[in-house]
Amino acid sequence: MTLPFSRGWLAVGALFVNAFVIQGLAIGGITMFDNRVIAALETTRGALKFRDLIYIFATAASCLAIGWVVERIGVRLTAVIGLVVMSAILAAYGQVGSLATIYVLHGVLGFAFASTHVVVLMIVISRWFPAGDPRRGIALGVAIAGASLGAVVLARVIAFGLSITDWRGVMTGLAVLPLILIPLTWLLVRSPEPRAADPWGIVAGRDGSAVGFSFSSVMNAHGLILMASIIPAFYVSACAASHIVLMLRDQGASDVVAAGGVAAFFLAGLAGKASSGFFLLRISLGATWCGFLAAMMAGSTLLWAGPGAAFSVAVALIGFGWGGCLPLSNLRIAEIYPGAGLARVLGVFVMCESFGSAAGAWLTGVMFDSWGSYNGPLAINLALLIGAGVAFALLKRRGEAT
Repeated sequence: MTLPFSRGWLAVGALFVNAFVIQGLAIGGITMFDNRVIAALETTRGALKFRDLIYIFATAASCLAIGWVVERIGVRLTAVIGLVVMSAILAAYGQVGSLATIYVLHGVLGFAFASTHVVVLMIVISRWFPAGDPRRGIALGVAIAGASLGAVVLARVIAFGLSITDWRGVMTGLAVLPLILIPLTWLLVRSPEPRAADPWGIVAGRDGSAVGFSFSSVMNAHGLILMASIIPAFYVSACAASHIVLMLRDQGASDVVAAGGVAAFFLAGLAGKASSGFFLLRISLGATWCGFLAAMMAGSTLLWAGPGAAFSVAVALIGFGWGGCLPLSNLRIAEIYPGAGLARVLGVFVMCESFGSAAGAWLTGVMFDSWGSYNGPLAINLALLIGAGVAFALLKRRGEAT
């Protein structure tokens, strides 16, 4: 028996809430603790941000494997396990006493993040919203907007918590949030055909290989140029998201002001994600993507060359561009590599995108420790975005952009 079509929006909504908590904390909330963790553990920015390298690599590996996991236990159970893991990570973080422990926790955080990442979201959305449905882009934009909104709201909540208690107590209290979402996830995340032998339409062939997918079909000239056009956006966005609080604290800003900087980035990212699907109703995917990339370039230029007073505008432009590029990139991948192997194809791309994000978060910290400022890393960001535009132009010439 086929479930009502509206249930698809309920499933998307449930995963939106999961992303609100899991991804919101992972990409924005945890950075609110950076200066306190650095002081408590008597470490450096580069050493602390090495956790982001580990976390993003773990996310990449988890996203690469998540298609296999979902094939065997389903989207719903995968999402629930992610919530349980996130709760355990937060509880343990409140007791952490060394960088080594932080590194381990961020390795596990990769799986929790992947449980509500775009690979899982695209499985759900592809099942409920077939290719060609104009609402598909809107559904994806809504689903992934949870991460940005979560980062904004939870940064404010954490700033308030830090004003009344120590950072360890705040972290331990946050561990309750994922557990609250388990009943909602179990109830709402369902397939259109729950009684089918393959309800999510992703089971691989009898030989264990995904139908329509081989590694060589991704790692060819088109795939590599596509990655070159996408990955810089992830590098730059990770650099901004991971270092906003530290940049503002360098300027003498309070926790509340630092939370405002996080809010500017992720609220703009939310606007980018939410609007991207609506732009596709009138503008081609390629033209829309170029517009969002241009916003990232403008923000990076302003952040590098502008005064501190323009900080919020600069990070908002970067956030808006990143928010729009994220769903559009994945929609483009889904168009080029359709079929039952989509989850695994997305896993490969997410792995490569994660390498870019890892480099942006970690290398920026390392370069700051070496050079004593963010000027060099910010100049590199701008150069990478220009390179992404060149790569996109090459794709268009090869007929891979629309």
